[in-house]
Amino acid sequence: MEKYENLKLPLLFESVNKHKHLKLPLFQGNIERRKPNAGGGGFSLPQGRDKSLFSRQARQQAKNLCRTFSRLKKQLSGRIDPTLIFEIEINQSVSPVAFEKRLASMDIHVLSVAEGKKGFWVVFSEDEDLNEFKRKLATYGSDEGAEYKFFHAIEFFDAIPPEKKIGERLANQPLDDMADFIDLELWKMTDPQKNEKFIRQLEESHTDFTQFRIMDTLITKSFVLLRVKLTKAVFDEIIQLKEIARADRPATVQFNPFEMIRPDVEGIQFNAPEENAIGILVIDSGIVSNHPMLEKCVGGEENFQSGEHELQDTVGHGTAVAGCAVYGDIADRLRRKNFTPSNWLFSAKVMYAERNDITDIVSAAYDPEKLIEHQFKDAVESFLSNPEYHIKVVNISLGNRNEVWHKHYSRQLPLAALIDELAFTFPHVVFVVSAGNQSPLYKSIADVMENYPRYLIGNGGFRLINPATSALAFTIGSIADKPRIEQERYGAEHIKTAIAQTQQPSPFTRTGPGINGMIKPELVEYGGNLILSENYGRIVEDMGGKLALLNNNVTDNIIQFDVGTSFAAPKVAYLAGKIANYFPDKSANFIKNMLLVGADYPSPVPNDHFYCSVPNKIGIKKYENEILEKIDLDSENVIITKSYHKSEKYYILKSDITETVKKEISDIFKKIEFKSGLGAKDHLSVCGYGLSHYDKALYSFDNRAVLWDEGQIALNQIKVYSLQLPELFFTEAGKKKIIVTLTFTPETRSTRGDSYLGNRMEFHLFHSVNPQILIEKYGVIGNDAEQISVPADLKKFEIDFFPGANTRKAGCHQKAWKLYQRDIKNRPSSPVSLVLLNFNKWITDDTRKQDYCISVTFEHEKATRLYNAIRTNIQTRARVR
Repeated sequence: MEKYENLKLPLLFESVNKHKHLKLPLFQGNIERRKPNAGGGGFSLPQGRDKSLFSRQARQQAKNLCRTFSRLKKQLSGRIDPTLIFEIEINQSVSPVAFEKRLASMDIHVLSVAEGKKGFWVVFSEDEDLNEFKRKLATYGSDEGAEYKFFHAIEFFDAIPPEKKIGERLANQPLDDMADFIDLELWKMTDPQKNEKFIRQLEESHTDFTQFRIMDTLITKSFVLLRVKLTKAVFDEIIQLKEIARADRPATVQFNPFEMIRPDVEGIQFNAPEENAIGILVIDSGIVSNHPMLEKCVGGEENFQSGEHELQDTVGHGTAVAGCAVYGDIADRLRRKNFTPSNWLFSAKVMYAERNDITDIVSAAYDPEKLIEHQFKDAVESFLSNPEYHIKVVNISLGNRNEVWHKHYSRQLPLAALIDELAFTFPHVVFVVSAGNQSPLYKSIADVMENYPRYLIGNGGFRLINPATSALAFTIGSIADKPRIEQERYGAEHIKTAIAQTQQPSPFTRTGPGINGMIKPELVEYGGNLILSENYGRIVEDMGGKLALLNNNVTDNIIQFDVGTSFAAPKVAYLAGKIANYFPDKSANFIKNMLLVGADYPSPVPNDHFYCSVPNKIGIKKYENEILEKIDLDSENVIITKSYHKSEKYYILKSDITETVKKEISDIFKKIEFKSGLGAKDHLSVCGYGLSHYDKALYSFDNRAVLWDEGQIALNQIKVYSLQLPELFFTEAGKKKIIVTLTFTPETRSTRGDSYLGNRMEFHLFHSVNPQILIEKYGVIGNDAEQISVPADLKKFEIDFFPGANTRKAGCHQKAWKLYQRDIKNRPSSPVSLVLLNFNKWITDDTRKQDYCISVTFEHEKATRLYNAIRTNIQTRARVR
């Protein structure tokens, strides 16, 4: 786990000299490379396939598909002109560009590419009889004519079944005879007029508003979404339409107002932010603008829903989130009795309070008639288009627990896709999204303790929820602070258990990775803990694990308490706002880069067994029979695994066994060797790059130098940065660390599951090589450049980072590091050169240039002359040039 060991450097102490970050010296930029062609390589014949038999069966499938579509078209004649949309199962990894061209030659066009390239692609055909498709299939199955090997990659094709389009909430709560609201997502056609025509025909063919009515429509570059109110009879009819990609009930809010307590606020000082402070926009349930802790920093507020006319927060969530966005840690402000907000606060209300007449419980709800995506888009564009607001941070602490990544959906959903569109449109704004929360669903505290933290990684129900899979936004998870136990009243005593210890992941935080395997969440913040006790058979949560938050009650209880990533996210927004105040003219790429530069894993860092590493196969084989004999079960009923928690060993079995047998198996486990090294990867999926610190983001120090550059890079081109690293970095004793951080804001497309990002960037750091040689080597790489990454003869000069290139290049927020724990045998030498590459995935504009920010950080445990030595080397080189 040494890759994750936190450097115990005195970086945050005031006694350390602070310095401005340095500019990273560019050696040469935008170097032309041999551009990848669209060849796509060969196709492998599936094992056991009889081409002649496959051809006959596939042609029959095509006939059946066309026949069914013809019947549907006749039924809809005069009302709706449908499109033949179907799915093709691809059985091997193919080049999307090349395969798309093959399909287009048969009048078949791609609407959606599977995430891993192979899987289910969605297509539509201009030829409703699939004549060319069937003709080439016939040739493929014969011994004469063209081979058409691209059919090797096709496993199956058919209409998309209606049940595959129905979302989780609608499946659990089907429609009935009473008209109700649902969301319909349509396949985004290449010609937008086709979508508009379909919507118009759909509306004109259902004129009875009691049975069907389109309440709201949103068409963006990524998706087409409708909010409709309809009956089950109409739904059963229109779900057969090929144009409908997904149908589900509208998103529901997953939080309620919270417990409150009266703090002593006497003597608290309330101030306004600096006049030139930047703005933070909170999209939530509104705020209470006359709250004593908010009234001096409210820059503007608007209502974007019609559920209630009140502008103020009647739920309590928005006020709590807003407090964290402008103050960070509310409890710390209460202790210091000083509330000076860092930034101006802006509020967009998209939720309202709904009271249950029976239980009298108030909960948050979305506008039933308007798409949350539409409200969100209107809110962002309304606020960000006003230059006087100077908003550079947007906080989104909402999510849909019924839309869990890779459980309920595997294609980017509209809200996450919309955030990415807006982040691309407003490149000066940092979007921050909460990862979402999930309660550990166990019957006893002992069960929770025994399974924590394994369930964070092993339970698919803890994956990110929509919109936390947004690629261009920062996704924020939660960690626990020091456990606190609430003092009991009336002398009552309960045994209370803190599930997470200090700096460990909060027991409720959701985990990555995100789309295409990108690292999500990127950062964590303190979002609370679960401190549990049993009281008369019920599990009770102690207040000590919760955060102090602002309450929307301004006359009495102005503080409330709760936990969640909803409140971790605005703490990162708060930090982003402070960084933006210091760098008011910098882009979102720069601010996000500095947030990552300031991030690290707080000690103690979980070891390799924390998330339950997989046993070594040899160890399992050696002792498997001995274990199985003890419990008299076959191997299919047993999961053998191990983790560490409070120095106790645990294992999971699918069957109940006695305590005696448990003890005997535990003794056997002690003999088994377990793999190491998995903890780092798991921790990356739970905590991203760690917890960010303001000083580390803003400043370099005597023993820590941050070098950065902002620029543009063309598609399929490279840039090379190079510097003379002082010898003392490697020769002086002590731990040392090299970190590279890259942030960029690419175009996205939800239909491209193979590469959600329009272009991908990556970096590699080399030592002891003339940078001109790097240019020559990278300049001649052919169409397999992205797979090769590093030319073979340069490999021995590459500094090996964690995480590796294949992991980090999946996303647009990348950070990697190399930690040197001890003296280095084969000591690297100068120059140290960074190669930055930009690969085009599907962008059609060859002239497009990508904005980015890159930084390299050198940290040393003891070398206090490091910063000055690097600065001198850069200045000397600049004079020479």
